[in-house]
Amino acid sequence: MTSVSRMSSSNERQSSPEEQEFREAMSSFPTGVTVVTTFHEGVPYGMTLNALTSVSLDPRLLLVCLSSTSRTSRAVIDRGMFRVNLLAENQAAVSREFARRGADHFADRGCSLDEHHLPELPGTLGSIVCEVDAVHRGGDHKIVIGRVLSCQVRPGSPLLFFSGSYGRCTLVA
Repeated sequence: MTSVSRMSSSNERQSSPEEQEFREAMSSFPTGVTVVTTFHEGVPYGMTLNALTSVSLDPRLLLVCLSSTSRTSRAVIDRGMFRVNLLAENQAAVSREFARRGADHFADRGCSLDEHHLPELPGTLGSIVCEVDAVHRGGDHKIVIGRVLSCQVRPGSPLLFFSGSYGRCTLVA
């Protein structure tokens, strides 16, 4: 499970053929695109990810996989709360922005802070607010289990990610 970002920096190690093969296999599975946000010690944090799934309805739990080296991962764990923003089909630029490391993702974004003091992105299909329930190590990622506090859903179509590209959902039958 990886974040959507395919960008690399010069100080990242080269992937092995096995890692490339696994990455290619996973990219053949289409996913929705989200941005996880939090606010910790006066600073907003956010990152694009597609590693998200429901875990349980009772209690309501979901999991996200966050890169162990990201500042957002550390902030989510330290703060103990996060928001999953569900991106709409017209938000590929938002996804790309939050996939970049070190950028001021929130500049000119029009985000608001909710009652939990968590950043909410405008124009999304909705969001899920969670309290961190558990954190597990999963290779080079942190598997964060979130206890769902609230959900918001708005009409629209989701942004999809497949084979390294963004797309739209077409329903059949």
